[in-house]
Amino acid sequence: MSIQIRSYEPTSDRDAAFQLWQAALGEVWPLYPVAFYAKFDPHAAHHLVAVAQGKLAGLAAQSWDGRLRGHIFALLIHPDHRSEGLESMLLAAATQHFRSLDVKELRFGGGESYFWPGVPADQPYVRHLLEQNGWKAGGQIADMVSELAISHVPVDILDRIARSSATLRLATPKDGPAILAFEEEHFPEWRLAAATQVEHEDFANILLAELDGTVVGTNFLTSPRDPTFIWGRALGDDCAAYGAIGVSEALRGRYIGYALAVRAAEILQARRATKIFLGWVFSTEWYGRLGFQVWKTYQEMSAGL
Repeated sequence: MSIQIRSYEPTSDRDAAFQLWQAALGEVWPLYPVAFYAKFDPHAAHHLVAVAQGKLAGLAAQSWDGRLRGHIFALLIHPDHRSEGLESMLLAAATQHFRSLDVKELRFGGGESYFWPGVPADQPYVRHLLEQNGWKAGGQIADMVSELAISHVPVDILDRIARSSATLRLATPKDGPAILAFEEEHFPEWRLAAATQVEHEDFANILLAELDGTVVGTNFLTSPRDPTFIWGRALGDDCAAYGAIGVSEALRGRYIGYALAVRAAEILQARRATKIFLGWVFSTEWYGRLGFQVWKTYQEMSAGL
């Protein structure tokens, strides 16, 4: 069978890409179309597809940080075309694509898509493919979920939060420049996501921590029933999320991060969330103290070019 590997066409391939997701992973990783497109559309210029008999048989969804790192954040093969070597063909094409951009490192997951942080544990065949092609394993990452009805914050954490001296509030339009400056200085990897939220004036979902009127911490919220929340279909429309909690390095250890987490949960519960999702968690113990439990696990994988 003749297989063509080519660039993704944002218009003509768009619907077929979602149908491919449904066929390949839709039962295990159910997504609403709006959420799928919210993650895949912004990076359309880097996606690659495998075409067999005029139909999409595979997809390498990819993003680029504009500098030295490229990301393959999903690798999809239609069930009718497994065992035909499409995964290897797409991986080879992806490697060549990023070499042409002078990328020096490839990672699976991660990047600006904010999709999977690594290879999902339920896709060992992807990890095996990467290892066969010289990729190296890194750390373990988790997604976590908390059921708000049964979640309780330990008294010692509440006591330390009360003594942190931080003022917490939702952002307003005038905070835009300060938010971007804070991310640029302390968390440049989050600046693009923060800039998007500021550009869309989504200040009601940006929680700030301040000391003496200066921003010293941020937390970005996703309210329940947000159609772009990636795992809303899997976890339920009453599930909210927060993440990218960041505190100035000089002030870490003063429980300002916990303050941002606890206040975010209060805000989201008032918005009728019954559970909260956390993505890309490295310290499960930290969030475990707030009642979060591991939902999915991932393996970091990377390769030099």
